[in-house]
This record gives sequence, C-alpha cells and structure tokens, in this order.
Amino acid sequence: MAKVIIALFVFATLGWSPVAAQHKIIIGLDWQQIDEDYNHGLIFDGAELTLGYGYTKYFSESKLDLESKLKFGFSESHEVLGFNISFQPIKVFYGLEAKYNDEFVVYYGLAFKSDYILALYPDLQMGHDFWISSFQLAPAINAGYSFDKDKLNFRLSLAALGLYSRPSVKKDEYNYSLALSDILSDMHSNMKFGTIGLATDLSFGVEYVFDKLQPDYSISYDFRYLLYFEEPKLRYLYHGMSFNYYMGDK
Repeated sequence: MAKVIIALFVFATLGWSPVAAQHKIIIGLDWQQIDEDYNHGLIFDGAELTLGYGYTKYFSESKLDLESKLKFGFSESHEVLGFNISFQPIKVFYGLEAKYNDEFVVYYGLAFKSDYILALYPDLQMGHDFWISSFQLAPAINAGYSFDKDKLNFRLSLAALGLYSRPSVKKDEYNYSLALSDILSDMHSNMKFGTIGLATDLSFGVEYVFDKLQPDYSISYDFRYLLYFEEPKLRYLYHGMSFNYYMGDK
C-alpha cells in the first residue's frame, strides 16, 4: 500500500505543471454510530469533533487531493458511555479530468486512504480497546459544478482492496492493557487483506464553495458507511457537517 501512495504522488507530480493549488483548514461536527460485535447488541451513538487539513493541486487535465483528519468524541447506549478517536493520517485522490462544458467537470481516478478508528467502553468492557484499522485503495469520482461564481462539489468512493485490522475473535479476559504502545500495537495486529467481501466502505460528500468571497469558504456534508463482515463483525456509520477555510490560488 505504501508503494501505491508513492506511485500516485509521483504520477501526479511529474510531467505536469500545476495550474493552481489550495490549502484547506477543516472544522466539523459529526454524528457517528457504532455496532460492535463485542458489545452484546448495544448500538452506540454520539458526536465527534473533526479537525483536518487538505491540499489540492490542479493540473491542466488532472487533479491531486491530499487530506488528513482527526476526530474525537463520545457515544452512548442505554446510559452506557463510550469514547472514540478516529485518525485519518492521509487520504490521496488523483483523477483525470473529463470536462463536459464550462460549468461541469468530473475527475475519474483512484483514492488511497489509511484510517484508524478506536473505541473504549470503560463501563461495559473495562480495560479493553476496540478498533478497526485499514489501508484502502478505492475507485473514486470528484465532480464540480460552477454557477453564479460559486461551486458545488461532489465526492464518491468505494473501497475495492484493503488491509484491515480488528480484535481477535476471542477476547483475552485476563491479559489486557490500555498503554499507548499496546493500543498502537493492537491496531496493527491481525491484518487481513480483502476486497468488498471482507469489508465494504462507502464514502460520499457534497460541498458548497462560496467562490465569490476572498478568501474562499465552504460548507460540506460527509457520509460514510463501513461494514466488516468477518468475526468480530462491525458496522460503523457517520455523517456530519464541516466548515472549510481555503487559502491559495483560485
């Protein structure tokens, strides 16, 4: 997977002169739901604060997107509390342009993403951590429609290949630790490679950019639905709104 991201970056940056580049600061609020197999049928819902950074480089006939996000918050089910941290170190999208007219353009390409979701349930599963970690490659589409000096952007991706880490099928009731080093080790253990038969991860987003403002601002909505099918199973859903501040070229 590391070779994939390097290849995408090299392919995107060699041989093309950039037309424009933008930086983006992301602040958002999400609502997430976790159905963890180990939680005895309890489904946890709660809010997360999102902080992120993005970088977009436009070429004459292509586009490169880089994005990193950190989310943290809480969840609850039947007065039982959970705590959640999600970290997306990098998401890379590279797409080739298909311009249908002056207002509507679509970029068809691939996205690579590394992603970590960690949950703790101290009142239910004292001392245990629960997670899903992944390194994914996905066909992806980015589209944009311009009107009245503003823009409406759309994003869609579905993971096709991935490496996934989940807790063991049998939980160790006697030997466990929440030390940071042990959590980091856990989140890279039990790695399995698979396609959509192992896990389905669908992401969709829409963004309204107030392009007439200097600098640009935008409001975006994001949706994600992740299913892990092998034991222990997991269903994870989030949707939320974010405010984005752009800096750089138009």
